[in-house]
Amino acid sequence: MCRRCQLRRRVAVVLDDGHGQICPRLVPLFDALRTMGKPCTGLEWLESKDVVGRLRALATAQVPLTHEGIDSFEASGGREYLRDLLVTHGVLPRRDKYLAAFERWSVVRLQAVEDPDDRQLIRTYLRWHIHRRLRERAETGALHESTTGQARQQTNTAVHFLGWLHARGRALADCQQRDVDDWFAAPPTTRWAARGFLVWAISHRHCPRLKIPYYRGATAPALSRAQLVTTLRRLLDDDTIELGDRVAGLLVLLFAQPVARIRSLTVSNLEQRGDELWLH
Repeated sequence: MCRRCQLRRRVAVVLDDGHGQICPRLVPLFDALRTMGKPCTGLEWLESKDVVGRLRALATAQVPLTHEGIDSFEASGGREYLRDLLVTHGVLPRRDKYLAAFERWSVVRLQAVEDPDDRQLIRTYLRWHIHRRLRERAETGALHESTTGQARQQTNTAVHFLGWLHARGRALADCQQRDVDDWFAAPPTTRWAARGFLVWAISHRHCPRLKIPYYRGATAPALSRAQLVTTLRRLLDDDTIELGDRVAGLLVLLFAQPVARIRSLTVSNLEQRGDELWLH
């Protein structure tokens, strides 16, 4: 039997719904695997007990064929690879991977908060502030890993702030101005990630009305005028540098564009006007 026939037979066995037929919802995945360019790669993939276990659980409906069902598998690269396959071949709907990863993380993080009142407060903060903001950005395609990383830091710092208050013998409802001042006056600078939580807590009456300071970091020019001119000349004229890197560097130096925004640019942001190329 040739490799492709072996692969077709193996996939049919793994995706059997328990009644002698391929699970109807997994037929697109079956078609994609049996026609893949290198059948040896597919056979090697199906040698993994974890892979087969996940596929059998989905095919026999032991685990729902949903994103939530995939989430119930042990977190691993293999689990996410399977999810990507199912999305690519239309078995599962697309969803923002950064938002989904943050939602999974937030469930675990809440479980680690020991004080029940703190846990409920952080749950409310996540649901009505952090999650809402991330969902809005996901809908516009502006959500990136750095954004969810910042949201995780804000959540962790909020939990640490509540624990710090308890150590001073106070709950958030009893927080005083000197508590806020002491918190932000001490290192490290990551304490400033609690600012958003405190502003939210005050606006929703979980905390007395207090003055929350703004962070003002020490700033200095990263490049002197001479260094800036030299770097610009190199980006404009040095053909040994990748063109994409030169363009990105010029957008940073000339227009102070964040790298995350540059990464999000597509060909739709370009417009040809006569002999000129315009960038939106």
